[in-house]
Amino acid sequence: MTGETMKLTAVPTPDAISPQRPLGAGSVTLCDGLLGERASVNRNVSLPHGFAMLSRRGALDHLKRAAGDASGRWPAPPVRDKHVEKIYDSDIYKWLEAVAWSWPVPGTVTEGFEEVIRLLQAAQQPDGYLHSWMQIHEPEARLRDWRLGGELYCWGHLFQAAVAVSRGAGRDDLLRIATGVAGYLHRSGARAPDGTPVVPTHPGIETALVELYRLTGQREHLDLARVLLGRRGYGALDGWGYGSRYFRDDVPVRQARSASGHAVMALYLMAGMVDVAVETGDREMLEVARSQWSDMITRRMYLTGGIGSRHYEEGFGDDYELPPDRAYCETCAAVAVIMAGWRLQLATGDELIADVIERVMFNAMLAGVSLAGDTFSYVNPLQIRRGHVGGVNEIPGTVRAPWFECACCPPNLMRMLATIAECVASVSPGTVHIHQYASADIAAPDDDGYPRSLEVRTGYPWSGSVQISVRSAGEREWTLAARVPSWCQAAQVEIRSADGGAESFQAGASGGIRLRRRWQDETVTITFDLRPRVIVADRRIDAVRDCVAFQRGPVVYCLEEPPAPAGTGGGQADDDIAVRPVSAIAEGALADWLPGAAGLEIRGRRFIADDEADEAEGTWPYHDLGSAPAGTWEPARYLLVPYFAWGNRGAGPMRIWLPERHEAGEHDG
Repeated sequence: MTGETMKLTAVPTPDAISPQRPLGAGSVTLCDGLLGERASVNRNVSLPHGFAMLSRRGALDHLKRAAGDASGRWPAPPVRDKHVEKIYDSDIYKWLEAVAWSWPVPGTVTEGFEEVIRLLQAAQQPDGYLHSWMQIHEPEARLRDWRLGGELYCWGHLFQAAVAVSRGAGRDDLLRIATGVAGYLHRSGARAPDGTPVVPTHPGIETALVELYRLTGQREHLDLARVLLGRRGYGALDGWGYGSRYFRDDVPVRQARSASGHAVMALYLMAGMVDVAVETGDREMLEVARSQWSDMITRRMYLTGGIGSRHYEEGFGDDYELPPDRAYCETCAAVAVIMAGWRLQLATGDELIADVIERVMFNAMLAGVSLAGDTFSYVNPLQIRRGHVGGVNEIPGTVRAPWFECACCPPNLMRMLATIAECVASVSPGTVHIHQYASADIAAPDDDGYPRSLEVRTGYPWSGSVQISVRSAGEREWTLAARVPSWCQAAQVEIRSADGGAESFQAGASGGIRLRRRWQDETVTITFDLRPRVIVADRRIDAVRDCVAFQRGPVVYCLEEPPAPAGTGGGQADDDIAVRPVSAIAEGALADWLPGAAGLEIRGRRFIADDEADEAEGTWPYHDLGSAPAGTWEPARYLLVPYFAWGNRGAGPMRIWLPERHEAGEHDG
């Protein structure tokens, strides 16, 4: 058992308008299984790697200098890219947060944690101000260049890290630093020295202030979060070649019902809107957030759950503008979808949101880190062409890199993996809800505080069998509610009691599974149909028209090269391939590099030009109808692998969407 224990990142107060509540601190412990294994790798490999990168790539140098070593042993670091370096502190705070959420697990590597806390204590100014870059390079410019200074963005991550250290590690040293910074911000009225109201360039501080309020009970934090949301949407952030839409500053938050602009900013802002709404009883704002969510998932989300189709602004495109080879799908955006989605799910009880979280977890999110845990991706496209030339934040010839100059994604993913168990379950009056399927031990006291414990054991997502055993249940009747994913037409449910009695039935996705009784040491086994499915896109997604994709359970598959498995034929992920309308898909093992996972073997065709030499030299790529280059389509078999695991055997072509080719005599029917 990996023993990954969850602490809480979002804890609505008792008066919040939130029908579902997260479980108590330490109530969900991940055991063996894909999510547990990924969380373990994060804890044992990614976290120490992260500290090494913070040390090696300059972030800690800035903090050491700001801490004021009088001997000059830490001279001011040279400025390479001030816009990136102004947010270096945020990477440190995200790493601290990830360590703190992982703290209770025996063996957690905490190297560097104490050193960083000491540096922050030394660097903080007497009036509470703390921002290493500004203190080194522009000490007279506090909050003056608030649009590009990065202060509020960094402080938001500081507040979240402080909450994590308090809840996860049970210590308040970072909280004292954070409340000092918050005090400085409150005294300024969140205004620049000339009195101009500050609008956070990159959202994030809003939800952090709400969590600070939830932890400390100090209302001024919640009030400031509401003020900052109210300032947004009046064009204060227009400029720098992007425009106010990029920053979600073109429309007041209560009027912004669509997903637009920078994808991560939009989702961080949505999370803050939900947090403020549930704590202030603002149902109008909550409904606006729901509208943005619906717009995003129905018009602007990739099959993997990734978001962001434009590299230029790292943001959303037009409706149904979802090109696979130009997908940006920033790893931070996948993290942000889960952050906002979890808050919205608690606030609404909508299980369709849990479906989206599941899709993002097993595809867009896990793709952001290698199986080894020490390299990361910034951008996660759905197709890589042969001879691909990397763009910004891509390293040619690689899939993932150890770190980035703008290193927002690696520590962001670390903190999400450290808390992913939080999304497994929640409670509402008289009900325990199971949202995500992973082997876990769950403690969920009833409304009177009487202990209830459940054991979930499953090989999900590779196995469709989920066993939920109720070990202690209290004296009252209560409901066990379990999600049937929307990709599953029906689930088989069997209930066995300790005396050998059994009952079974089928449940559909529309109503899920709701079992109410006075529980007495019973086991519920849910079996989902994991038969692979062929996916087609909405006709309005032009980029993948006449293409198909493949999914098994929640896992999306892709075709990648290298290597071409024995017997599958060459040209894996080549441009000259097409698949036949599929009547049967064989499942193959990937035990050599992804134990327990299922591969998908499909039939297809590969185009062989009559004169491959001429084809290789290149010809005009357009032809009159009926005069295409001569050649033949030869049969081939291809092995598809889970998308999140692509690129772990080397860089090469990859694609999720495969062109469909009908043979002579075949037709749709």
